[in-house]
Amino acid sequence: MKVVSYSRYSSDNQREESIEAQQRAINKYCEDKGYTLTRNYIDLALSATNDNRPEFQKMISDSKSGLFQAVVVHKLDRFARNRYDSAIYGRKLQQNGVKVISVMENLDDSPESIILRSVIEGYNEYYSLNLARETMKGLKENAYTARHNGGQPPYGYSVGPDKKYIINPSEAEAVRVAYKLYCDGLGYIQISNALDELGYRTRTGKRFSKNTIYDMLGNEKYTGVYVYNKRASTSNGIKQNRKHKDPEDIIRIEDGMPAIISKNDYEKVMHMRNKNKRIGGKYKSEEYALSGIIKCGKCGGAMVGNKYQGGRDRGTLYVTYQCSTRKRTKGCDMKSINRDYIESEVYLNLKEEILDKLETKEFQINLANRMDEGGKELKIKLLSSQKKLDDINKQLENIVNAVSAGMDPTVFIDKSNDLNKQKQQLMDVISSAKFEIIEESIQMERVRDTIKRAEIDKDLTALFKAVIREVVVTEDDFVVEYLIMDRV
Repeated sequence: MKVVSYSRYSSDNQREESIEAQQRAINKYCEDKGYTLTRNYIDLALSATNDNRPEFQKMISDSKSGLFQAVVVHKLDRFARNRYDSAIYGRKLQQNGVKVISVMENLDDSPESIILRSVIEGYNEYYSLNLARETMKGLKENAYTARHNGGQPPYGYSVGPDKKYIINPSEAEAVRVAYKLYCDGLGYIQISNALDELGYRTRTGKRFSKNTIYDMLGNEKYTGVYVYNKRASTSNGIKQNRKHKDPEDIIRIEDGMPAIISKNDYEKVMHMRNKNKRIGGKYKSEEYALSGIIKCGKCGGAMVGNKYQGGRDRGTLYVTYQCSTRKRTKGCDMKSINRDYIESEVYLNLKEEILDKLETKEFQINLANRMDEGGKELKIKLLSSQKKLDDINKQLENIVNAVSAGMDPTVFIDKSNDLNKQKQQLMDVISSAKFEIIEESIQMERVRDTIKRAEIDKDLTALFKAVIREVVVTEDDFVVEYLIMDRV
């Protein structure tokens, strides 16, 4: 009989040998039984509590080919740790003429074995749920003392030796700048551009994306409130990133961590965000307001409207934009985008980039003239300060070289202190000048806006088609190209 094997381990804490041990046992079992082992399916560091396992899914799909008659596993808990998945996928394999064989649990097709299999699967599910409960208990104990519970700390913080949060000075400054700019009326993309110009980067060295700025501006931890267990649990292996648990399940400890921003600034930002959402709601939303202008960022194909019933009981309605290439030919791996989410985000982007920048013609002309003169002055100031800073750095370098050559360092103390003081002052001037140049360039975008609010008929579809040429989406970001930029 031709068979395949399936092996997995569920976490990085397990030794790599655990996979090898499973394979050795399977190979010996097949050899003893005279089975022909044709392929090994292996999932690394993935849990069996859900079916989001690439090799597992490929094995289920390949079972339709008729190339093997059985799947051999070391133990049944390698196949699934909940009875639902075990029954569903066991049934699929059975329909394809494939059975599941366990090396360690000697089960056949007798009535007694069917009962025993149910008992084993029930115990496996109990073990998994009980382990999760005990793990959560320990994590909650840490949370009640406001200690870090693993993973990356929020941007702006580091973790001290006692597992308490401490402020990361350079990252915290980026957080403060982002909050200040939003309070000043700038949008997410503009804030991202400003942080990039000021030299701030994420921990991976990348630019801040719009979604990262969005999450940063909604993180209550920056006010000093320790928050744990806020995100909803995974559903069928999919993280519910935008869903929160009930308030009584969330652990919140005031002053549990050092504050980076004031509560007043946080509340102001949240008020502004909620206000923007309410304003967005006054526009009538057609079924697919971005139809015809939204494109896939992976293959370039059109994203088309798609509705379907999902969930285990098929009772949940999902309304999305789906890549047309994936829908027709499966030739693209772009995931569907929730319709309400992307339309809301594009509207907020449109509001930031266009609607909030409408001014009178006289104001636009005066602003353009002022910025043209002011921009030149700022650039001259920046270049002059940078030249002075280079001269000071050279003098400090000469002092270091002189001391290294054997001269008495006490001779240079006053001079060195004076130069370092001048250096700090110049660095502040340069940082301020760069910031002003960025603000001026952002305001210049408003000058280019020539469409008046009176031209908008409160129809979201008409609004998008009037000013947007194209929206290109990926799974975690999007870019909007506006028509009006060609008109000004």
